[in-house]
Amino acid sequence: MAEYHTMMIYNLCEHLQEQGFIARKEHHLWFMDKGKRVDCVGYKDKEISCFEVKTYREDIYSGNGRNYVGNYNYIVVPDYLRYDAEQYVEAECPYIGIVEYEEEEFKVRKLPVFMPINDTLWKNIYRGLIMKNTTKTEIAKVLQINRITLDKYLSDYKDYIAS
Repeated sequence: MAEYHTMMIYNLCEHLQEQGFIARKEHHLWFMDKGKRVDCVGYKDKEISCFEVKTYREDIYSGNGRNYVGNYNYIVVPDYLRYDAEQYVEAECPYIGIVEYEEEEFKVRKLPVFMPINDTLWKNIYRGLIMKNTTKTEIAKVLQINRITLDKYLSDYKDYIAS
């Protein structure tokens, strides 16, 4: 199951990047409790999306990985767990979305509710995204701004961005 979980995370990040997101797998939330992480986090259109991948029924209900800290938050499950995910979301956290993974395709089955996040949280998640050797050109493309504007916008983080 661990290999399948890892493969789903990798494929999800790749899918998000194809959709124009800056995406990172296993993003550590160093500003929260130690050991917390999001399976995949994506940034696009000045909004952050967090994705928790669950590959077996017990994991959905375990309480592990409930790190729904983005503007949009999703639980990502294989097709055979869709019903369990729907029951969990309805009962426990109706504001998150559901993404189903079937035959190497991701399909949004339930849209999440937009959640505003405070500036400190937003900057910490964003900082983690750009620390992973993302080039300024890649970031500027996603933000739809030029590099000069980006340099000003990211001046606090210039040491963490690859040239």
